[in-house]
Amino acid sequence: MKITKLLGAAALVTLTTNSAFAQNLGVDASASADTGGDADAAGQADTEADQADTEAVSLDELPQEESTTAPLEESPATSTASDSSAAETTEEPVDDGVSDHQKVVNRFAVGYLGRQTLHYGVANTAVAAPIVGVRYWLNPMIGIDGGIGLNFLGGTAKTTDQPDVSAAGHSAVLFHIGVPLSLADKGHFSFQVVPEINLGFAGTGDQNPNDAIEQTSAGSFFNIGAKVGAELHFGFMGIPQLSLQGNIGVYLQTESVSDKTVANGIETKNSVSYTSFGSTLGPDPWDIFTSSVSALYYF
Repeated sequence: MKITKLLGAAALVTLTTNSAFAQNLGVDASASADTGGDADAAGQADTEADQADTEAVSLDELPQEESTTAPLEESPATSTASDSSAAETTEEPVDDGVSDHQKVVNRFAVGYLGRQTLHYGVANTAVAAPIVGVRYWLNPMIGIDGGIGLNFLGGTAKTTDQPDVSAAGHSAVLFHIGVPLSLADKGHFSFQVVPEINLGFAGTGDQNPNDAIEQTSAGSFFNIGAKVGAELHFGFMGIPQLSLQGNIGVYLQTESVSDKTVANGIETKNSVSYTSFGSTLGPDPWDIFTSSVSALYYF
């Protein structure tokens, strides 16, 4: 009986011990499992962080591509402002109330001042003398013109087995003085009256190849009168320094032409004098351009 109780107590103790050991094993296993899971999760997080750092470094080291972003479209307001700006730049210069004529006062101009026609010899041979000169405005009303016209022609005549001789030629010199008066000006126009004087000489050298005979022709020219017209400045093109003049004049003119021959020491001279009064326009249609239109550029 005592043995049976002892065996039962031993069996109970053994069973209790096994149960406690089993419970401890379960707790340890669970703790180990939790610790292992946490360690695995931490390792995985570290690995992902390293990969992210690597990718970041790799992206920083890669060459940056140029931006292909399309330019922003210009707003209608900006486009309208740009168009207005462009339109303003192409508009005519703003009228500041000062005429182009007043802008060239106290400035020198150089240019073509018209043409006069001289004559020489009884045959009344004509030679044109275009006048190139200067103009200077002393004040908005009064100016001064001065110019000179030149025309020279010469050469050599050759004949087989004969010495060379001078060919028939001519020379012409004309002096021009004028006093332009600006009676009214506005904008690009100036209405002017120009009193002027022209004095010229024309003639030839020896026209006879025979050394024993000298034959020459000559002519003198003088006129006084005035032109009436307008000077148009190109201020509407932004260059008020450039101007064209169109005018018509009336002149009192005198001319004297002559032929002279000297042979064997004897001089023979024939001369004719003319006095005329009339306008500057000649019989040819283009005379309005050659005699009545001139051009100047002011510096």
